[in-house]
Amino acid sequence: MSTPNNEPTDTEIKKADDGQKKNPLQRLLAWRPKKVTTEQLAAMGVATLLAYGAVSNVNMAVCVMISWVTFGKATGKSPLDPGQWPGFVAIYAGIWVANNFLRPARIALAVAIGPYFERLVNFWQRKFKISQQLAFGFTVFLVNICGTFSLLFGGLLLVTTATGTPLLKTVQDPPALVTKR
Repeated sequence: MSTPNNEPTDTEIKKADDGQKKNPLQRLLAWRPKKVTTEQLAAMGVATLLAYGAVSNVNMAVCVMISWVTFGKATGKSPLDPGQWPGFVAIYAGIWVANNFLRPARIALAVAIGPYFERLVNFWQRKFKISQQLAFGFTVFLVNICGTFSLLFGGLLLVTTATGTPLLKTVQDPPALVTKR
């Protein structure tokens, strides 16, 4: 019996591990890391969940930067140029799909840095004499919102300048038509 998404259950994998000959799919599924849900991350503490959000945001910002430079080097244009967005999105989607294999590493990193986020939340709580919920929200705002946008836009400026790829439009919009009365 398999789970609803046709993955073998832990019992099936255990039976396959009990000396029975395993087919290649069973070996692969027995090796793969178990899926970690956001509920399981939350059970590790809200700081770990906060850390996972930050790690994921950094990861996706880096993917955008890599996609932007790859697209710019391949076409000589910015993704912001007219008609270029579909090509950029295709490159980004390919990198995003490949990047999903790094999810276990992102989770491990979040678990490792979770205690630092907890210290940061506690620091804000002590420094400003605010509730833990407010300190948590402040940390989310600073790290996951301000930090992500700073990394994304600052990183795009840095990598496009360093690689000579276009950041902004390379094609000027045609002038607006002006009619005389």
